[in-house]
Amino acid sequence: MVAEWMSHHYFRTFHVLEEKSKIYDAILKQRNFNVGVTIAKLWGNDSYTNTSDDYAELLSKELEEDGGYNIWVPPRINIKEHASSNPQLNITLLKGLKHLSPGERREVRVPTSVKLAKLENEGAYVSVSGGLSNEWTTISEGIQGSYHLDSRDIYRTPDENAELDVILSQIRDKAKLLEVEEITIIEVHDYWVVSRLQDTAPSGISVISSPPQIDPIDGSPIRRELRQEIARASKQATAEFTDMSVLVLLTSVTHMKDELFTTSLKSMNPQLYGNLDLILLVADGTVRQILKPRSLPWE
Repeated sequence: MVAEWMSHHYFRTFHVLEEKSKIYDAILKQRNFNVGVTIAKLWGNDSYTNTSDDYAELLSKELEEDGGYNIWVPPRINIKEHASSNPQLNITLLKGLKHLSPGERREVRVPTSVKLAKLENEGAYVSVSGGLSNEWTTISEGIQGSYHLDSRDIYRTPDENAELDVILSQIRDKAKLLEVEEITIIEVHDYWVVSRLQDTAPSGISVISSPPQIDPIDGSPIRRELRQEIARASKQATAEFTDMSVLVLLTSVTHMKDELFTTSLKSMNPQLYGNLDLILLVADGTVRQILKPRSLPWE
């Protein structure tokens, strides 16, 4: 993904060298220029990473089309337990990968449900727990009575507001039919992201999934991990000369717009990352530049 992003961004062709570097995690090649790449998985739990790899291997065996694919699991999900309790998940995700073009990103609708309970006739308010908690004001519009919505089985809302509005309207319509102390289950969808790599990527599926206890909006551990990975990348950049040094931060966020790494970097002393040329954040099936190069070796 990084080689593809750099190729599009700089209008030059980058590819990953098969020969391993003794210092860097990877080397990208662009004609006579070498780009040293440090790759940081920002969740620091090898045992859980092994679980994700096992699930990726399981899905790869059922893959019907050649190509390299990524499945971006939303935060707070234990993928092994989630797949065990949702027998159709594997089929849903594999169907979502079909007919993806190289470089394409897509949302996959994963069936799930929310629970809505009417508490009393007084008031005009819906309290919300779970993935729709940020939408409580919209859900409460036009509501008569007090309700509670349990949306903990929604981990990621759709990118498109129109699709989100359909879910919220469905909930409001169901609320009108409830009596006090009555509960209803509403069938909806969770929205997971899948993407396909370029044709040069090895065939198979990679599952990007952080441990369920990781909070993607908790700023303190994010700043701590960012400092640690910047220090490691700086050490690599010092140990081996390349024409350009890149730190790639791989993380799990619900939506790229929710990431805190850009803000965290701005609060740091620039001397800490002074010998790094480029920092990229990879999450939610997309790439975001959070540190721009001061200059480019080919200019």
